[in-house]
Amino acid sequence: MSTEPITPEVELTLAETLPQADASSLVDRELLETQVQEMYRQVPREEEADLYGVESISLAAVRGT
Repeated sequence: MSTEPITPEVELTLAETLPQADASSLVDRELLETQVQEMYRQVPREEEADLYGVESISLAAVRGT
């Protein structure tokens, strides 16, 4: 086992070989888009919005973050 640090380039290459999951079948895209649009409408009106609620979690799942 090597004790030398892995460069970012090598790390990215290794990451590309990992299996990728597709969660698109788990997300209702139309509902998510509607919720995100409403959230962005609330911001200019300075309404309180639950920015860290279920919508944010769903958005994170779609974005892969």
